[in-house]
Amino acid sequence: MSSKSSIKMSVGYKIAMVIAPIFFILSGFVTNFVYKNGKNLYDTNFKSVEYINSINNDINKISSYLAQMATELGVNNRQADMSKKDDILAYAYSEFDNINRAMNSYQKINNLTDLEKRRFNQCRLGIIEYQDKLAYMDKMTSQMTLQELTSVYMQEMKPIQVRTSEMLEAAIDLSSDVAQDSYDQNNRLHNYINYGLISAAVIVELALIVIALKSVKAKKKIAEKNFQLERAGEKLKNSHQKIVDIANINILTDMHNRYALEQDLDAAIGKESFSIGVLDIDNFRSVNDSFGYGVGDEYLAAVAEKLNKEYSNSAKLYNISGNEFCFIFNKDITELQARQMLDLARENASNSFVVSEAVVQCPVSGSFYRYYPEDNLNVNTLLMKLDNALRAAKNSGGNRIQYISNL
Repeated sequence: MSSKSSIKMSVGYKIAMVIAPIFFILSGFVTNFVYKNGKNLYDTNFKSVEYINSINNDINKISSYLAQMATELGVNNRQADMSKKDDILAYAYSEFDNINRAMNSYQKINNLTDLEKRRFNQCRLGIIEYQDKLAYMDKMTSQMTLQELTSVYMQEMKPIQVRTSEMLEAAIDLSSDVAQDSYDQNNRLHNYINYGLISAAVIVELALIVIALKSVKAKKKIAEKNFQLERAGEKLKNSHQKIVDIANINILTDMHNRYALEQDLDAAIGKESFSIGVLDIDNFRSVNDSFGYGVGDEYLAAVAEKLNKEYSNSAKLYNISGNEFCFIFNKDITELQARQMLDLARENASNSFVVSEAVVQCPVSGSFYRYYPEDNLNVNTLLMKLDNALRAAKNSGGNRIQYISNL
């Protein structure tokens, strides 16, 4: 009798030795599958949001350039220097080059849903319409009155820009929803497979009670795998918050972006006085031309890290475009202290940086303004003042700060 039991136990042990490795392999496969699937979902969503956010920022920059052109050509119905128009349009066309590269990169992303592709195609058509309207405005500038130029911008181009930006923001929201749905599906798949594996383990354990003690070790390993799966699930869950952060944070420099700056200015203007400054790296394009975009990005990140390290306790810092940084100084910082800090920041940013074994150094220009509630400015006019002063500093040779008078 004992011999038969021994044989049964031996057979059961062999069966367990065969089934147990299969179970562990399946468990490891599930862990690997869920992790890779989750990572792919996160990478796809991260890239799509990054490209769309970049396109939206460039569209807003173009709108800012055109608003400036309309203002300089149409304010007080005075004749402006038409050469400024050519400079502003050149900036706008260069931003469209960035937009086209970002759109091409977006369309190469794998695993986009049909809805995301259709939504992005609508955005692309809006951008093309906006670019065509810019070309028309450029062509007709010399034939139109100042009032007609302003009217074309405000009544035709501005609505297209607003509509396109809204579609791009909707595309970002859609990507977030798609990411959440994909995470839920991935999590459900994990649960179904895991429930199946657990059920199989229970059946095997009931059938092979003789080796119950040996199954304890297997359960422990399963628990470890499940813990790893839960951690992978938490990472996916947190990716939604990261997507929200992307809307306000520049991914490359980890600074607040132009959208966050406009929100903060809108909350402060008309209520309190503050000092604000802008720094812009002169001849930054030469870095990309000489060393490539990879080195250019590392250089910007190094400059941003230096500025954050030295001045984040005295001001809130923003990266409002590729090579342009903004400072809103704390309330306890006087105007004189703010001027001195901005000039020192300009000197620090102008120092040489070693990135990817290349030594990169560019001069830096800036503008500064002390805002008071009685100045009767809004967000756009304040930023335009700073942009005009920054351009004046660059036109005067660069590597200096243009201070704006309140008079």
